[in-house]
Amino acid sequence: MVWEYICRTIIHPSRTVLHVTSQEEADAAKSRMPNVPLSVIQNGVEIPEVEKDRKWIPQGCIRLLYLGRLHPIKGLENLIGSLTLPGAKNAKLTLAGDGDSRYRDKLEKLVLDNKLDRRVSFLGHVSGDEKHNLFLNSDVCIMPSYTENFGMVVAEALAHGLPVIASKGTPWSRVVGEGCGLWVENSPEALSKAIGSMELANLKEMGEKGRKWMMRDYSWSGVSGELLAVCEGLLNQ
Repeated sequence: MVWEYICRTIIHPSRTVLHVTSQEEADAAKSRMPNVPLSVIQNGVEIPEVEKDRKWIPQGCIRLLYLGRLHPIKGLENLIGSLTLPGAKNAKLTLAGDGDSRYRDKLEKLVLDNKLDRRVSFLGHVSGDEKHNLFLNSDVCIMPSYTENFGMVVAEALAHGLPVIASKGTPWSRVVGEGCGLWVENSPEALSKAIGSMELANLKEMGEKGRKWMMRDYSWSGVSGELLAVCEGLLNQ
């Protein structure tokens, strides 16, 4: 690409550090600019106040939340397809986000064709208090993307104490080790199985672990300090 060629030409490796947000992004950047130093520092996330008495899985129906752009790269057809399988038979899905109107029409038709219109709702763009309340009134946030450099909504969900299901196209494998989510293939079968597992899990405990993880490693006070250290290192060279 022309832009990458220009960058490789004008960048001085001893005076430049590329900031990337995940190891996957670092690997991709390294393949394009092998001589430029990298610093992997994740995005920071606001840690909001949350209600301590939130209700989990009311009336035996697990509430799934997808929050993001409506785009084919997000794997939404697989997510909708997972709701037709036994593991996710008790799930309801809220899709919050904007996208190309033709693609949204395609997803809505898929919902109707599979007779899921009572279990899947499209909210469009949300922000502010509406977004905050969605996190607080869901049981699991799900990101079935084919690929993501970071996936900010995962961090936001965990900061709200909401467990997650993230696909292996995202850089969120640590949700398993931290005990706050699942990291699975983004096929309908794998997603359905993961949703079924979440229905049997202690979601409150998982959410608390995720929130503590975000406070420990992703709060802006810590992340900004790491970024500042990189900048000071460049200035001191």
